[in-house]
Amino acid sequence: MGYYVLHINGRKVGNHVLDPGTTDYSKQVLYTTYDITDFLEKEKAIGASVGPGWYGIPKLRLQAEITYNDGTTEMISTAMNFDWKVSDGPIIKSSIYDGEFFDAREEKPEWDLPKAGVNYSQTSMDKFCSNYSPGGKMVSQKLEPIKVVDTNMPQTISEPAKDIYVLDAGKNLAGWASLNVNGKSGTKISLKFAESLYKDGTVNQENLRVAEAKDTYILKGGAEENWEPSFTYHGFRYIQVEGFPYRPRVGDIQIKVIRSAISENGKFQCSNELLNRIHHMVQSTEASNLYSIPKDCPLRDERMGWLNDMTVRIDQALYNYDLSRFYAKWIDDIADTQESDGSITDTAPFRWGKRPADPVTIL
Repeated sequence: MGYYVLHINGRKVGNHVLDPGTTDYSKQVLYTTYDITDFLEKEKAIGASVGPGWYGIPKLRLQAEITYNDGTTEMISTAMNFDWKVSDGPIIKSSIYDGEFFDAREEKPEWDLPKAGVNYSQTSMDKFCSNYSPGGKMVSQKLEPIKVVDTNMPQTISEPAKDIYVLDAGKNLAGWASLNVNGKSGTKISLKFAESLYKDGTVNQENLRVAEAKDTYILKGGAEENWEPSFTYHGFRYIQVEGFPYRPRVGDIQIKVIRSAISENGKFQCSNELLNRIHHMVQSTEASNLYSIPKDCPLRDERMGWLNDMTVRIDQALYNYDLSRFYAKWIDDIADTQESDGSITDTAPFRWGKRPADPVTIL
């Protein structure tokens, strides 16, 4: 439940992000399966970073099935009495709406390697890693996972005030920023995301309502540091950077475009440039809202699967993208919202404002 990043012997498993997909966790809980053969060595260490995601609480349920060359088998799971250990880490907090706060000084070197010298807290084991289920049926995730589908450089970098830099992606999109930076230990960098600017050139977040849309990174110091968030995403065109130890250079901040990795279904082009631009705008908007459900927006404190929105966008969505698996999953989400009297809410997989990760003010 929530989100996770899986590691085996120091390497990330798979290329999914923001996994697994969103569901009504009381009805369905999606899980993902990987072939981990290439990750196995004589000594094995399985580790995971776990975030709250839409579930609102970091919870992990894991099962590894290993068949050895001599035909013997081994089962490793969080439900069994293995030497599972839990520790706080560098992610101080994360929220879908508010962003991620990462303190690199709190990193545990080689935490995901065998015999890592990390001080773990066994007392908090059951809080994160257990056989816990919120009640929903476990279902294999059949739709396309969310991935980083493109990486871009900012088109321009301005300095509207001293040591405040604003990056322009050139268009609205959904995703996050990655950093490459050198600096002193304790240096605090903040990234604020928005789709418009004030007249003075700084970012305008007023339309985000209570969503903070801000990532924070604290340097550990030393060699060049590379970082991007794991458990949040933003809708934006502009990024306001504060606390960067020098003027960002080309490559210091990259823009990762993220969505469900659905293939494009069709293309449109004509002699009327206005129509071409409108089509591009519509296609980009749809792409920015494909996050395991067809959402209404990727930026403010909402991001719901509105059924009414689909009445006006489904034709273009099907022409633009192959949504055969994506919509099949969402139809199940709609069915999960149905009440005993047959009524269906206008948002799926949750009633508006009823998701565990929603801020109180949205109710």
